[in-house]
Amino acid sequence: MKNRGLVASSGLNKKSFRPGELAPVTGVYLVTHQTPHREPHEAMIIRGELLAPCRICRSAVTFEVLQTTSHITHDWDFAAPKDLVARTGGSDFSNLRAFPRSQIEFPIVVEYQTKKGPVLLHGHAKDLSEGGIGAIVEGDLTAPRAAVALRIPMREPVREVTVKAQLRHRNGMRHGFKFARLDSAQREAIRRLLRTARSS
Repeated sequence: MKNRGLVASSGLNKKSFRPGELAPVTGVYLVTHQTPHREPHEAMIIRGELLAPCRICRSAVTFEVLQTTSHITHDWDFAAPKDLVARTGGSDFSNLRAFPRSQIEFPIVVEYQTKKGPVLLHGHAKDLSEGGIGAIVEGDLTAPRAAVALRIPMREPVREVTVKAQLRHRNGMRHGFKFARLDSAQREAIRRLLRTARSS
C-alpha cells in the first residue's frame, strides 16, 4: 500500500499537511495524532477535500500522503462520456436559485486564454444547473470573473459540448462558473445531463 514512488512522481513539494488545508491529491494518507489517544492510521482522502481536525486533539494532527490514486469520477474512461455518474436527484436551495441545481459528477476541461496562449485545466463537476456549474479544478484560475470555455462530455449523438462561462467564485479547488448565453443546442445538452441526474 505504501508506494513512495507514486508520491514522488506526483510532484508534491510538501510531505505532510495539517487540518484546514486542502488535500493536494487523491490517495491514501497516514494520519498521525499528536496526542496519545490514538495510534497512527490510514485514511482515503479525495483531492480538494478539506482536511478536518480531530475531535480529540483538534488541529494537532498531520496528514502524510502514502500512495496516490485516481477517484473513479475523475477518470475519463469510467466517468464519461457514456458513464455520467448522477449522485442525487434533489436540488440544492432550489427556492433561492434562478435554476434548480442537481448533484452530478463528470470530468470537465476548463480552457482560458493567457498572453502565452490557451491553458487547459482538468477537473470534475460536482453540481449542475441550466445557469452554471460547480466543479473542483486544480490549477491557477484565480482571476475574478475570468472568461473561460468549459468542455463537457455528453452521451450520443453529441460526444462533447463547449460552453462559454464566467468564474464567479472560488474556494480552494472548488470553483463556481456561470454560463454565458447558451444557444438552443447547448441548452438542450445541459438539460439532457440534468434529466440524467434527476432520473437516478
